[in-house]
Amino acid sequence: MPNAYQPHVLILPEDAACRDIANGFVLGVDHERAVRVCGPSGGWRKTRDILAADKSELARWPQRRLVAIVDFDAESDRAEALKSVCRAGIADRIYVVGALTETEDLRRALLQAGKLAPNTREGIGRMLADDCRYRTEALWSHALLAHNAAELARMNADLRTILFTE
Repeated sequence: MPNAYQPHVLILPEDAACRDIANGFVLGVDHERAVRVCGPSGGWRKTRDILAADKSELARWPQRRLVAIVDFDAESDRAEALKSVCRAGIADRIYVVGALTETEDLRRALLQAGKLAPNTREGIGRMLADDCRYRTEALWSHALLAHNAAELARMNADLRTILFTE
């Protein structure tokens, strides 16, 4: 459990597939004690409901950042729909990322390209963490993840020092 008085990141996955990616990401960071992966929310709408209800917790802990991992289901405005329930002082500490369609589509595409071992969604998370660590976009530039570019830039600016040793 992260120290609430220190900079820390909560990751809120939409489902088990997103949770596996989040767990893999945490395996690739230097300061894993500054990160907590929450249980799956049960869908993007439930993620939105949690974000709406969690306003007071984010306001109470100014060092907290929250990353929601959701499937965009080919809806380009999904991130804005989630962030719209948060007030301005909190929205800048919330990040929404995920596959453009479904997480399983990304896993299948990486398997077909020979970039992922079978049944290792955690491997996707590790690759995303490596991209963040080394400031590359080998996986983040994939067609199913490229729509996250603006959020990735915000995350790199805000979360790098929390997650990685410079």
